[in-house]
Amino acid sequence: MQRINNDKTEIFFSKNTAEHTKRQLVHASSFKETKDLGEYLGIPLSGRSPMRGDYQYIIDQVKAKLEAWKSDHQSFAGRVTLAKTVIEATPTYSMMTSTLPKDSLKEIQKIQRSFIWGDFEADKKAHTVSWDNITKPKNMGGLEIRNLTDMNKARLFKLGWSLRSGDNSVWCQVLQGKYGRKDGSLIDLATKAYDSSLWKSIENIWPEVNNMVQWRVGNGQRVNV
Repeated sequence: MQRINNDKTEIFFSKNTAEHTKRQLVHASSFKETKDLGEYLGIPLSGRSPMRGDYQYIIDQVKAKLEAWKSDHQSFAGRVTLAKTVIEATPTYSMMTSTLPKDSLKEIQKIQRSFIWGDFEADKKAHTVSWDNITKPKNMGGLEIRNLTDMNKARLFKLGWSLRSGDNSVWCQVLQGKYGRKDGSLIDLATKAYDSSLWKSIENIWPEVNNMVQWRVGNGQRVNV
C-alpha cells in the first residue's frame, strides 16, 4: 500500500465549504489547507472559472520565445514560419480544456501580427494586407495563419465529440455522472453558475456538435419505437 506524504499533501476547499467542515477535515487528515493549487503542465489550477490573469503566463511565454528571434533579422517568410510554429503552438494545451479569454487571444494575435510585419515599439511598419486575408488558406491567397479563437473552438469540439459519441474514458464518465440526465443522456446540456469551467466550455459549443450528428441507417435494434 502506498502511503501519502503529509508534508507534500494539501487540501483545497471550495468557497462554499463551511469553516467547521474545513477544520474537521484538516484535523482528521493532518493535511494543510492551501489557497493555491499551483500549476499542472504549466496550467494554473485555480479551482474557479479562469480569468484573463490566469493566462498571462501564455502571453509572457510567447513574448519570451520571440525575444530570441529579433524580427529585423528575419525575412518575411521566416517571420511567418516562426509565427506559426512558436505562437500558435504555445496556447494549444490550454485550449484543449478551457475557453481562453477573448482579451488574451486578441493580445496573442496582436503580438503575432506585429512580429510578422516586423513592428517595434518605436517603429511601426505598414500592415499592407488585412488580417482576415492573412488567416485564409494558401489556395485562397492567405498565409494559413490560424485564427486562435477558431483553434480554441476546434480543440473543445474534440472533447464535445468524445462526450457525444459515448466515449468511455474516465473524464467522460465523470462529467456524464455529474451533469448528465438520470438516463445518461447528454443530448441537451444546461449549465449552472457554479458548474465547472470545462463543462461550461463544452456547453457553449454543444449545439454545433449536435448539428453535425446524423443518424445512420442500421438494423433498428437500438431504436426504441
